[in-house]
Amino acid sequence: MVNQPTRYRQNQDPSRIDLILSSDENLFTNIQYLDPIGKSDHVVISGQLQLCYKVIPHTVVKNKSVINFVEVNSEFANLDWTSILTSSNILESWAVFKITFNTVVAKHTVIFTSKKSGTKPWINSRILKMVKEKRRLWKIYKRSRNQSDYVSHRTYSNRLSNTIKKARISFENNVANSKDPKLLYKYIRSSINGLAETPQLKNHNDDLITDNYVTAEVFADCFSANYLVEPPIHSSLTSDSIVHSSILMDVEFSEDNI
Repeated sequence: MVNQPTRYRQNQDPSRIDLILSSDENLFTNIQYLDPIGKSDHVVISGQLQLCYKVIPHTVVKNKSVINFVEVNSEFANLDWTSILTSSNILESWAVFKITFNTVVAKHTVIFTSKKSGTKPWINSRILKMVKEKRRLWKIYKRSRNQSDYVSHRTYSNRLSNTIKKARISFENNVANSKDPKLLYKYIRSSINGLAETPQLKNHNDDLITDNYVTAEVFADCFSANYLVEPPIHSSLTSDSIVHSSILMDVEFSEDNI
């Protein structure tokens, strides 16, 4: 299936040393030979593979709403609520008020949408532009096959790799120095290739517990074992010694009544 050179190196003839092994050549179609990744001198073989899998989006889309409360309050102050809330039914009046409220708030709300890589959060817009430039240089070399164009591509590719490495180190340092431990746990969880599973508990005989009810009981016993059952407090105060009064006075504490 691979019918073009897959390895390009300076002062060497392009060679085909990468293959695709498949029991059915129709499973892998639309083969493309893209620019190398990082500092590699092997091209990226891209294509369409027929298989069934669950698509998990790697790009996190966040919407941030900004409300102009000054404009909202000003418009609410100028509304004629007497003419708006004309119904004597409380449910109907509440429905009209809710619609009016949501309409005014939506009118003075601006929504900002931001996209961020969920798998590599250190990849910013500057790095994405550099990736596009690297691909452009690779296409130039593929058309010309000049060594000068190849050197330009490799030089820029090495620069991009160093930029990505520095961005990742900076991001990880910020996570490690953050006072919020959730950021660290979130990053560790996202870096795990497989799903993190909750390990099973063991009983006193070192046997694994498979029943959820027994697991809950073990947690309850462990929780209660960390607390002492204190004896009841015997107070010297009785109901006869408590004086009820409607006058609010200062509360005084002495050694005798503590």
